[in-house]
Amino acid sequence: MGVNLSNMVRGFNLRKYIHYRKMYYKCNSRIMKMYYKYRVIRIEGKTSYIGLFDNKENKDIFGDRINFPHGLIGIVISADAKIGEDVTIMQNVTIGKSMGKAPVIGDNVFIGANACIIGGIKIGNNVRIGAGAVVVKDVPDNTTVVGQPCRYIEKNENYNYFTNDEKTRF
Repeated sequence: MGVNLSNMVRGFNLRKYIHYRKMYYKCNSRIMKMYYKYRVIRIEGKTSYIGLFDNKENKDIFGDRINFPHGLIGIVISADAKIGEDVTIMQNVTIGKSMGKAPVIGDNVFIGANACIIGGIKIGNNVRIGAGAVVVKDVPDNTTVVGQPCRYIEKNENYNYFTNDEKTRF
């Protein structure tokens, strides 16, 4: 019998998930930390992994506002990554570290389905990462990243789109 993905997404409660992650970092009791870690892992289930560990700043990798429109299906995020405010992460996204360094993602970022962001790179603010993009180098602010290998598409003041390589108008 197959798994009904819509029921898995419907059962995902983002508020509860973020609440348990925040309580994990706030509490000082080892037993309560174990309880909150258990709750986080139960919500993630077998379909995803989002790093949770005691860091020096005692802060979560997420900002206060993060959005998972399709639940946590297939999402893998390194515990060393830093993710800003108003970030939307679609299904099957990988944010991983390479050579001991993890990505830093700015505010107001959209990450499309099946995107991979790997290495010690910096993703700027107001960035859109297209579905299936593989990002392994820094992305400046106000840029759209598409393709594999990734191409940058920047927007100028007249709202015309240009690629970085050929300055071809879209």
